[in-house]
Amino acid sequence: LHYIYEEFTFNVTRRYNRQDLLMAVDFTYHSALLFYYDGKLQKRGWMECLIFGDTQCGKSDSVEGLMLHYRMGEKILAENASFAGLVGGVQQVGQRWQLQWGKLPLNDRRLLVVDELSGLKQEDLAKMSGIRSEGIAEITKIQSFKTNSRTRIVWVSNPTTDRKLAQYSYGVNAIKELFKQPEDIARVDMFVTATGADFDLKQLAEFQSITIPHVYTSELCRENVLRAWSRKPDQIHITKEAQAIMIEESIKMKDDYDSRIPLVL
Repeated sequence: LHYIYEEFTFNVTRRYNRQDLLMAVDFTYHSALLFYYDGKLQKRGWMECLIFGDTQCGKSDSVEGLMLHYRMGEKILAENASFAGLVGGVQQVGQRWQLQWGKLPLNDRRLLVVDELSGLKQEDLAKMSGIRSEGIAEITKIQSFKTNSRTRIVWVSNPTTDRKLAQYSYGVNAIKELFKQPEDIARVDMFVTATGADFDLKQLAEFQSITIPHVYTSELCRENVLRAWSRKPDQIHITKEAQAIMIEESIKMKDDYDSRIPLVL
């Protein structure tokens, strides 16, 4: 994995010291829709990740670089979106009601990048909690409409205030500015911070001179993502040994973290 994201850094995005960000986006791209764990079908396999950091530090450029490399995914700006634009809405045309689904259900089984998340209204974000959890978009007006919305999401955001990320005692505390309710935070599977201090501009010439063979080409990466997206639950096998390691690591994480910010359950 280290080599993959080094390779992406120098051959795809050209945004340096953002390997952890690339990993989070890459994991979200490759998440399976559904899978069995310990004999039980998990109702949500698709992932969400949140990239949170200072302005002009390479967040959006890194995400867009992977999108272009994979040639998959759609990007929207949250500050120009509404609940109706993201989920859907109904409007009356003459004597008839016309339904139009938003970007989340339209990207069912695919991936959506929502940039500038801080520009989205808090009430609109809160109303999406059930959709993000269940993977079903529902609109209830005069009539009720339902459709699948099992959408992998990459949220990208700056702080909602003028504070730099380094001014927080812990970067993860900033997530509460965006997701006000614990259940909304719990829908996020991975959270990565990015600050301007992560890269020293004096190193730019040195990094630009580095050459790494381009092994993970666009065609191969796109094929790999498509394979992940096409897997059925019975095609994904988690061994007993893997389950044992997951439990062991979960216990370690539980000892290190508490539930005030429910990213680790």
